[in-house]
Amino acid sequence: MSALVWGLAVFAFGLALQLALWRLRLPKRQTVALLLIQFGLTLAGCALFPVPGPELTLLGTPAPHTPAQTAHFALVCTALALAWMITWSAVEADSPSLVIMRRVRQAGTAGIAKETLARELDGRVLFEPRLNDLLTDKMAVLSGGKYTLTAKGLRMTRLIMFWRGLMRLGKGG
Repeated sequence: MSALVWGLAVFAFGLALQLALWRLRLPKRQTVALLLIQFGLTLAGCALFPVPGPELTLLGTPAPHTPAQTAHFALVCTALALAWMITWSAVEADSPSLVIMRRVRQAGTAGIAKETLARELDGRVLFEPRLNDLLTDKMAVLSGGKYTLTAKGLRMTRLIMFWRGLMRLGKGG
């Protein structure tokens, strides 16, 4: 129980720290920054909890102090951090579906014509933010008006396509 209580507390503290830091200055590589925050706090907890001294309690639950409890704490924190990383990607950048839903919501009960929606949601809205993300994460480079994948981008593409093949998902989206 201590791993869950303390893992949730450390994760919540990481979220609060992320909120504070993002309000001060938005990091260029947000996913990397949030993982550094969460895993940094996890490592700090793993290093501090086993240290002898006064027993720390949270909501009546003692802090993890045995190697097994510390390992469980690290697993809880890792699971929460990775789940947040996946969720954050949806929060960080608008997905095409979210952009469409927002525009339809703005139209209200009058609705919006398919042609109007298609005209408004051009490449600037749907593609450019993703292309910029590829450049920021150094997965692609733009040279002479053309995008090419870097070695990192090629590795990621191969990994994803390999996984999609295992899952029999094909090459589509």
